[in-house]
Amino acid sequence: LDMSGCSLINDIAVVALASSYSGPRLTTLRLQSCELITGDAVQAIANRCTSLTVINLGACERVRGSAIADLMMSCPLLTNMDLTQCHQLTDTNLSRMAPQFTRIQR
Repeated sequence: LDMSGCSLINDIAVVALASSYSGPRLTTLRLQSCELITGDAVQAIANRCTSLTVINLGACERVRGSAIADLMMSCPLLTNMDLTQCHQLTDTNLSRMAPQFTRIQR
């Protein structure tokens, strides 16, 4: 599912998507430049969309690094992620995610 650049997509919409019947079946989710997305939406994705193999959160500047770390821990099939311009990633978050990096191809 590609919602990149949809400037009106917010946490409520993403939480509803993740909580829907389709959430657990999603394998690809592209949210690049969805500037209203925060860590709450990513946390919902982590909790419900555990079949993800691809996620793009590029330029989602409101997303907390801790939510991204939770996403990596909750989605064992994830092999491709774009975190370009996710400025809230910290060294602590990256350290927590490090064991999962071996499966990430891009």
